[in-house]
Amino acid sequence: MVMSPLFVGAEPDEIDEGPHAGVRDVFADRVDAGLAVMAALTPEQRARATVYEQMVDPAMPPGRVHPGDERHLAGAFQDNRVIPVEGVRVAELSEEARRRVLDVVAAFVRLLPAGPRAARMREVEAHLDETWFSWIGGHEPGDVFYYRVQSPVVITELDHHCGVFLDYDTPKPFHVHTVLRTPHGNDYGRAWVRQWQERSAPHG
Repeated sequence: MVMSPLFVGAEPDEIDEGPHAGVRDVFADRVDAGLAVMAALTPEQRARATVYEQMVDPAMPPGRVHPGDERHLAGAFQDNRVIPVEGVRVAELSEEARRRVLDVVAAFVRLLPAGPRAARMREVEAHLDETWFSWIGGHEPGDVFYYRVQSPVVITELDHHCGVFLDYDTPKPFHVHTVLRTPHGNDYGRAWVRQWQERSAPHG
């Protein structure tokens, strides 16, 4: 079962009226999981993971902040984009930090049923030594930030955005965008469809 590409976001991350009033912080697990990775790193690892210290950083190359996707690299119209790894390699991290990285992915794939979710996590864990974690922005509670977990089999991105429906021109904690991708050609289940077609093709 494949559920990527998947975009889930909210502005604001709260329902203030109607039958679901009071629902808020629906991305708290993903926000907290990212912060927990940063907390588990050594100061030197945290510095390497932080590719830019500011959400709009003078050190960024032109185009690094997209008008629609902002810091996301794997958003709409980016099928099979080759994204260079950045940040810190998970193979170099402590056992606790490695578990925290897996917690990030688990938060992103929690919409899958139990069986496919467990299979997906086994696949991600098998490639953990080829996984990278990168960060932009602050890493204290209440800070706005972007992070990416990237491996041969998964890309997860979380980004705090500026206003679209609401009038503010800086990223806010209550405006969250998330992206989930399967970068080895299996977005939309394409790789599995090809495998099925090859197995089902008549043999001459």
